[in-house]
Amino acid sequence: MQNTCQVVQLISAIAEGNKDQAQGINQTNRAVAQMDQVTQSNAANSEGSASASEELTAQAEEMNRMVRELIAMVTGGSASCPPSGTRVTRLSRTRLRNPIAWLRPSKSFL
Repeated sequence: MQNTCQVVQLISAIAEGNKDQAQGINQTNRAVAQMDQVTQSNAANSEGSASASEELTAQAEEMNRMVRELIAMVTGGSASCPPSGTRVTRLSRTRLRNPIAWLRPSKSFL
């Protein structure tokens, strides 16, 4: 009779261990599923960032081309290379408010 009680206790302990193990496996599965979702989201965001970066690069190249052409028109130089001594500086707020005035070549360009 005592052996039977021990067997029942062992079977109960094994069943309890199996239950705990199943809960742990379920938690692990949920964590892996969440990591998969985050990984997929990161991949999509990365693709979007790469696409935006390519678009910005193309726009910057176009802007550089337009600036070279503008410098050439203003200074009479080649669109690929401004005349020597031409300095391209940051635009001041005054220049941005009155772009026509600063587009005229200064005496140093003549």
